[in-house]
Amino acid sequence: MRTPENIFRHELVGLPAKVVKANNANNLKIKGNIVDETKKTLTIEQKGVFKRIFKDQVTLQLKLPNHTVEIAGNLLTGRPWERLNKKLN
Repeated sequence: MRTPENIFRHELVGLPAKVVKANNANNLKIKGNIVDETKKTLTIEQKGVFKRIFKDQVTLQLKLPNHTVEIAGNLLTGRPWERLNKKLN
């Protein structure tokens, strides 16, 4: 089960996401569902347009069934199966 405490270890595809902080101001307008994930990027579908962003350059707001979580993208860097063993300091 995805919770705010373990979200960085889970699959992100399918989650609604919104960029709340970004190195590039144009990325602040991005809001939609995550449709793809690579080691360093996320692809978010926004009104039928696919926007690719670098994880380490943004802070995301993710909507879970019972919570809204804000997470720094650098915590999401890596493939989903590589993040399973990642520890937060």
